[in-house]
Amino acid sequence: MLVIREAFSGVTKFMDFQRNTGAAKNILTSRLDTLCKEGIFDRIPQREGSTRYSYVLTAKGKALFPMIVAIGQWGDRWVFGPDGAPVSIIHKQTEAPVQEVAVFAMNGQHLDPGDVVIEPGSGSYHLVDTRKTKPSSEMA
Repeated sequence: MLVIREAFSGVTKFMDFQRNTGAAKNILTSRLDTLCKEGIFDRIPQREGSTRYSYVLTAKGKALFPMIVAIGQWGDRWVFGPDGAPVSIIHKQTEAPVQEVAVFAMNGQHLDPGDVVIEPGSGSYHLVDTRKTKPSSEMA
């Protein structure tokens, strides 16, 4: 999450990720490799023939923006509290802070966790409901 947060702040170089996150080189290398394999980052040579790379968010990576903002806002409220936020996210055009990230119903109603139910979606076909599976002794 820290690496992705830094990318949203404009960081693209390994050494800058390392400095800003405090991650050990081997750990950061592993994380960046995974993020590239998962399609969150593209690894682009800094110059033609260079062995140094820039790490740039893909469309899949940019889609994480609401989550990063929400986690930051949670930290501002519950970790930093009355001392205030360590950073502000400002809309470039209006120069105003962004609104708090929230979940809304299709009709625009603000939702809390008690207002929803979690159900299997169309992609849940691969999940096995063990409560409905017969014991192995009954399967013969």
